[in-house]
Amino acid sequence: MYDKLSLINSALIRTSNNPVDFEGDDSPEWLVMDDAYETELSLLIERRDWGFASLMASMARIGASEDPRFADVFTKPVGCLHLKSVTINDVPAIYDIIDNKVHCTAGAYVPVARFIRIPSADQWPPTFLETLRLKLMAHAYRGLNEDTGEAERVDMKAEAMLGEAATRTGQEKPPKAMLNSKLRAARRIRRGGYAVSSGQAVR
Repeated sequence: MYDKLSLINSALIRTSNNPVDFEGDDSPEWLVMDDAYETELSLLIERRDWGFASLMASMARIGASEDPRFADVFTKPVGCLHLKSVTINDVPAIYDIIDNKVHCTAGAYVPVARFIRIPSADQWPPTFLETLRLKLMAHAYRGLNEDTGEAERVDMKAEAMLGEAATRTGQEKPPKAMLNSKLRAARRIRRGGYAVSSGQAVR
C-alpha cells in the first residue's frame, strides 16, 4: 500500500529521478514533488463526486444566524473539503455558506452534512491511485527533467485515467431516479403524509 513518500518515490523512479530518503528532505526532488502531491491530491478529490471520499456527519450549532433568511448557524464538519448537501430530518435543506459557516433553519432537528474530505490512501481505488501517480510524474518531467513535451503527454494520460476512475466509482452508486424514488417513499412512510420545510413539519 502506498503512502505519500512511497508514491512520490514511485513517480520519481518512473521518470528516471532519484528517490528521496524521507519526508522533509531538502533536495530538489522533494521540494518539487511535495508541492505537487499536496496540490494534485486536493484538486483530484474535489474534481469528482467520489464515493470513497464522501462522508455524512451531523453539524454543531454555534448560534443564531445574522442572516434574516435563516435562524441558525452551524460549523462545517471536521475535515470538510467541499460541502455537497445538507439535509434536515432527511429532507434537502435550504442553506447558504457565509464566512465558511452553514446558515439554515433547522428547528428542533440536527442538520446532517454530506461532504467531501481527503481519505487515507488505503481507501483509494487503483485507478485513482494511478491518476495521482501520473499527475506526479508530469510534475517531475516538468519541474525536474525540464521535459515539457513528456509532461504534457503524461498529463493527458492522467486525465484519461481520471475519467476511467470516475466511471468506475460512479458504477457503485444506484441510479439517481431509483435513489430519489426510494427516498420519497421512505419520507412518506416516516412522516405519515407530513412534509418538512426548513426544518419545520407542515401539512
